[in-house]
Amino acid sequence: MCKRTRLGVVMAVVVMTASLSWGTVVPIDSVVAGDPNMRPYILESVTVGGVEISAGGLMTGTTHWIKDPNTKIADPNMDDFDINTMLRWSGRPGNFEILFDLLWTNTNGDANDFIFFEVGGDNGDKPTLAAIFPDGSLGKTMQVLPGVNLLPGWMKTQYIRNAADANDGVGTDNQPIAGCAFSITDLFDVNGVSLTNDAVIKGIMIVSRNGVDPSGFFAVAPPAYLVGLADVNVVNDAIVSLRYKGTEYVVADGDLTLGTTLRWYLDPNGVEKIWADGAPAPAATVNGTSNLKTGDVGAKADNFLFAVGGVADISSIDGINFQETIFPVPSNIFFIFERGGNDAGMMQAIFADGSLGEAVAFKKAADGGPYAKTPFKAAGQDAYGMVFRSAVPAIGVRITASGYDALSISIPTVDMPR
Repeated sequence: MCKRTRLGVVMAVVVMTASLSWGTVVPIDSVVAGDPNMRPYILESVTVGGVEISAGGLMTGTTHWIKDPNTKIADPNMDDFDINTMLRWSGRPGNFEILFDLLWTNTNGDANDFIFFEVGGDNGDKPTLAAIFPDGSLGKTMQVLPGVNLLPGWMKTQYIRNAADANDGVGTDNQPIAGCAFSITDLFDVNGVSLTNDAVIKGIMIVSRNGVDPSGFFAVAPPAYLVGLADVNVVNDAIVSLRYKGTEYVVADGDLTLGTTLRWYLDPNGVEKIWADGAPAPAATVNGTSNLKTGDVGAKADNFLFAVGGVADISSIDGINFQETIFPVPSNIFFIFERGGNDAGMMQAIFADGSLGEAVAFKKAADGGPYAKTPFKAAGQDAYGMVFRSAVPAIGVRITASGYDALSISIPTVDMPR
């Protein structure tokens, strides 16, 4: 952190490796997922090797059953933070892939990188896993062997699986939820050589369940990252709802909270000052991609509107150094919509102590974004969406991107990772 001065997928044909390798797997120490007597069990934190990892510092993936080389069927039960819901494995022989939101690489040194929950935690549950590389190829499989490379075995938690409350189509019931953890260096390349901390993968393949009943798989997330968001519903130029990680956020139900956006510039002495429209307005302080827009004020990002009266409702930072949106409560998740997707720059978390988080760069949509094009337009131009994630809860987000036209910026009203 730096101190502030003020407040997609190529899928290869899956072939199971004939021989297995053993990685070093450890039981988790403990887990916090709410009241053990109340469902859902939304993961709040997990401790492994004496290190506590908050849920905000973890990421899920998108899970599919690989029915055959040409058919993948989604299974969202693994893609949320509820460790009571289970993978639907009955009648689904074969492999399950878990693809992360972005290419994954180690960001926490030699600490454990992956958390795996299952129902039962019996020593006969011995799944085999493999790394999925960016080109879709698989590494040699690693098997979880309780009593051998998982000592003393799965750590059974205080949480008991409840099938009725999960309502996930899986009958397994009244068994403890257990957990283990492992590192990227416990996985293998195609030749069975252990991966290094700088390896890059895009997911994990469950090659064989071998009795395991998966109820959650998480990877340690980078300090901050961006992913595209296209799943939004807009009616009469206003956001009605959006969906992220299987959860629908409805504006009319109060599921989203808006902040306060201000645009900032640097004066000739490098001092940050609020850009105030009016006469005389400050001169442009950075080269813009289009003309300076004095009327597209920050407040226009603090609503759910894409346009008003046929005119785009934007907070523009053409010719201005950056904009900041501050929220009344901290959040790990920020939903951001922009007009055009034609601007590159960076985003940073703003923390309660006034410090800024690590800068996360983004490119133009045509260059890879990760802007996601929505089905809607803002006064004739395509509207794009992104989700900014911060491992540490932040009170706001700074956007530095010449030409950026923010349509709407919000956070979940109840900030639980989804």
